[in-house]
Amino acid sequence: TREAVWDALKSGRAYVAFDWMADPTGFVFEGRTRCDRIPMGTEVRAHPMRLHVESPVEGKIRLIRDGKLEFESATHMLSAMVVRPGVYRVEVWLNIAGEERPWILSNPIYLRDR
Repeated sequence: TREAVWDALKSGRAYVAFDWMADPTGFVFEGRTRCDRIPMGTEVRAHPMRLHVESPVEGKIRLIRDGKLEFESATHMLSAMVVRPGVYRVEVWLNIAGEERPWILSNPIYLRDR
């Protein structure tokens, strides 16, 4: 619904994808603990958690912390344990005609040192 879309945008639970490259349906970026799933846009107190990324198309998945590359994987999935506070976001890059191009750019998950 229109309301659900606005709510997702206001809450930061959104990403940008250049769908002319590939269909992004199925993209996932979330934090995971034993009990919770933490969606994009969420701000939580920093504690050990797994940041999980799934891409519907194999590409170069880059987990960025505070603007710097933290982890990278050239496959469909990246799962990384993080413990440090920071602003974590994801980029997925595809090789198009021999050139690496950004395909998906996520909103962040905020791990705050409170």
